[in-house]
Amino acid sequence: MVVAAAHITPSALWVLTAEYTRYGLRIHAATRRSLPAVESPLRAASELIPPWLATASPAPSLLHIALSPELAALVHPFPLESGEDSEQLITAAEAELKQFLTDYDRDSYTTFVLPLTNGGASPDAVAIPYPRAELEYLRDSIGMSIGTIVPDLFTLPALWQYNYPDSAGTAVTFLHLQPPYVDMLTLTQGRITALETARLPEAEGSETVIRECLRILAHAAAKPAETILLFGEAVHRDLLTQLQAALVAELGLSAECKRLNAFRMCLPPADERLRAYAVRTAHLFWGCVGACLPQTAGFIVS
Repeated sequence: MVVAAAHITPSALWVLTAEYTRYGLRIHAATRRSLPAVESPLRAASELIPPWLATASPAPSLLHIALSPELAALVHPFPLESGEDSEQLITAAEAELKQFLTDYDRDSYTTFVLPLTNGGASPDAVAIPYPRAELEYLRDSIGMSIGTIVPDLFTLPALWQYNYPDSAGTAVTFLHLQPPYVDMLTLTQGRITALETARLPEAEGSETVIRECLRILAHAAAKPAETILLFGEAVHRDLLTQLQAALVAELGLSAECKRLNAFRMCLPPADERLRAYAVRTAHLFWGCVGACLPQTAGFIVS
């Protein structure tokens, strides 16, 4: 079965096609398209996806979609009472969101709620509401069956399990460096135990990014894992080296900093140029590959 995946961010559309085989995902095509600076990146993406799908060979039969949290109305962490079931979790999220979104109701927003397996630390859950009308417009415009729609960061447990099966049971910390934000997410035994987002200072350069990474790691509720995987458009080789040195010098951490390889366990494409492109961009197509995989994060949709 051949599927397509689209990862929509405020400034770019990442798309690929892949085939499920007995040996794993085989990549057939991958590309990035810039999105214009418009009020609705989702609507802009909905205009670009259909013509790309129409020319894809082999033709996909299903589309999976990963959405940047920047496209949501907000990202809201909140505490929970112990022992809440799925419906109680959704009700708690709605009560929280109504304090910040005056028009919030289930008819106006599609909300993804993720409980954090954090051993009782706060926050206990994260809610990400997207305008329902925007998602319905996207669905109506595609002209193809749509499978998964998921906030992109929620795909990381599945991506980690698939691409790093030898380490899937160990803890890992992800740093998503995508100015103007840096996201930190920690997995423990395949479950998300921490999720934090910080805005990068306006000053440019690797030093600014490294300083913010150090700050968010130093103030995290839990100690970072011994493996830190970095991804996003601000990641480059020198930054990895500099961050690892800074972790030792300033935080006393001996964590290994590596670039995330979203294609690590995927079968390579037949085209030589596409293989070379995949090697260069393996830390950028994470949302597409993650959306193609069976989701394991345990989020709830209302």
